[in-house]
Amino acid sequence: MYAHNVPIRLARTLAPHRFAAGALVALALLTAACSKDSASRINAPPLLSSMDKGYTPPASAPSLGTASGFAALAGDPAAGAVTCTSSTVNGEVGVVTGTVANTGCTLTVSTTAAAAAAYADFLFAYDSFPSIPCDQILTGTLAGVTLSPGVYCFTAAAALTGTLTLNGPADGVWIFKIGTGGTGALTGTGFNVVMAGGATTQCPNVYWWVAQGATLTDSHFLGTILAGADITVNYSILKGDLLAGGAGSTSHPTGAVTLTNTTIQSCPPAGGPVVHTELKCNQGVGNGPEGCDPGNSNNRNPSNDENGGIPGNPGRKGGHDVDLSKGWKVYDIDAATLKWDIDMAAALPGGVAQFPFEQFVSTSSGSFTVYLLNNFNSDITGKTISANVAWDQRTYLTRGSAEDGAYVRLEFQDVGNGDFVSNDYWWSSVKLNLNAVTSGTLTAALTDRTLWTNICGQSATDIVAHPGPNCTGGTDPAVSPFDGFTNAMKNVKLAGLSFGRGSSFASGVAVVGGPASFRLKSFTITP
Repeated sequence: MYAHNVPIRLARTLAPHRFAAGALVALALLTAACSKDSASRINAPPLLSSMDKGYTPPASAPSLGTASGFAALAGDPAAGAVTCTSSTVNGEVGVVTGTVANTGCTLTVSTTAAAAAAYADFLFAYDSFPSIPCDQILTGTLAGVTLSPGVYCFTAAAALTGTLTLNGPADGVWIFKIGTGGTGALTGTGFNVVMAGGATTQCPNVYWWVAQGATLTDSHFLGTILAGADITVNYSILKGDLLAGGAGSTSHPTGAVTLTNTTIQSCPPAGGPVVHTELKCNQGVGNGPEGCDPGNSNNRNPSNDENGGIPGNPGRKGGHDVDLSKGWKVYDIDAATLKWDIDMAAALPGGVAQFPFEQFVSTSSGSFTVYLLNNFNSDITGKTISANVAWDQRTYLTRGSAEDGAYVRLEFQDVGNGDFVSNDYWWSSVKLNLNAVTSGTLTAALTDRTLWTNICGQSATDIVAHPGPNCTGGTDPAVSPFDGFTNAMKNVKLAGLSFGRGSSFASGVAVVGGPASFRLKSFTITP
């Protein structure tokens, strides 16, 4: 099969995820995606495939996108965003426009741009959790309680203490929602969460959605907290992420994280890390990502112009062409840890963007460049995509297998996140061999369906629907690749390039030996 080896994106998601990633996205993943050699993609294959007969996974679940892996993420309260005292934080610490006050802490502070993108993804996820149906309403402290995977809700505040045991299979997922009635904070004092069964060896697939703030004291806590307000952790040990300020917006970020004598270990859940493109609604008419309201895509961002503009173009009143001269992002994935590294590509003098290839370590370790992508948000039906590219003469190898060459090709997708549906991701058969030449032009007309293949290797000419489980572990509706390609062209979210093998479109590429760079000299989508 053609599988494109896209990194398994949000393994933090509770259900199979599309990506985008690498969106993308991002968007990244290392799990079998229909190719001869199990590959992976960025919006993960199924996360829940339990062998436990009594286990029914949640019907749906949001992904954290680039917010996954941030041990502490906050917006911009009145005085600083993250305050850390005598603590150890293993994982990224991010603030949007605030500051990090560090007194005797060991931590790594992310860039403002990365934190802002992660915060936008967090907001999208935070808004998605309330729609997940509750399996059971809880009351009390949860001391001595054992729970199997499921969705558990407190209608108001939750004051927890004692030991809570989560007993389930390795791919079990637990969602706790505090304040489903509209208000409610999470308070844990001497509260310990332990895992039993197959889940004991996993990074916890446990999510704590809180309508308001969260405070933990003298606790041993497992799971990611998505709080509407501030998060405070004192004298505790936590395995998961702290995401604060869900009640804010991209234009008015809020939320603070305060850590005192605390140890945090951030880690991706079972299935691998995440990747994801920015889940912010974009300016313009009807061009927002999944979950945005077409024509009113100001998802918590009142600065967007919603009146006027050409549909699909991020325009002010009257509209203008999509600007592809900036905003490019490079998606690198670590083959061993499945950790994504997403960076803005540097501007290329006289061109568009450039970036250095990752150094090759082995086919199963080290980092590989998987995508160079840009937000597009437009209808590209009947148009032609063209990219003029160049790179340094070196030897290039791919992840998973040293055979089958190293190539760059065109790619687009009509999702920024969501279930892993094969007809949402399309690659051109037009490609350039990185080991044979050092420059060239990739051109593929969208009117020529023979040039385009979806994530499961199905041609855009195929008029037969393939409903049911697909090659990524996701589920396809009764829509043929022919119709799926037609639909995808009408609502493109991300467009750009992918790097991989001849039969694994997004397995990634790394350079052997000295440094090497890739240059995108031009990228156009024209009638």
